[in-house]
Amino acid sequence: MTDLHDAEIEKVYLAQAWEGAVGAVKAAMALNGGASVAILAFIGSLLQEKARSVNVEHITLVMMIFCVGLVAAALTQLAAYFTVYCYHQTMGSRRLELPDEDRWALIGTAIHISGIVLLVASYGCFVGGAITFANFARLTLGQ
Repeated sequence: MTDLHDAEIEKVYLAQAWEGAVGAVKAAMALNGGASVAILAFIGSLLQEKARSVNVEHITLVMMIFCVGLVAAALTQLAAYFTVYCYHQTMGSRRLELPDEDRWALIGTAIHISGIVLLVASYGCFVGGAITFANFARLTLGQ
């Protein structure tokens, strides 16, 4: 009875962890993707309003930072999937008393940590892109 109860608790834990990961990844993608779209709109309005020249190097750098953030967020989603897969394999190995339990747990933990690093990197790209864009806007608008 205890094993069944523990298995149910683990399933609930994995489901909650998955939902949290999905929410965090969606937020990171929305931040970086939304920022990219906003920058494109800003550049478009600059070019139409006053026929200003835009420093292509700066805008390319800003867009690349946000794109790297999007890729990091997407890889975070992949890491979350594989983390859940590895932890699920751990649960199956434990029930069958197979020696693979430790290996799956170690792999799952490594992927989990990688996913956290990727997510932090994605948020870092947003902050870095925002700071870079603020400098670009200040230089472009001459303020």
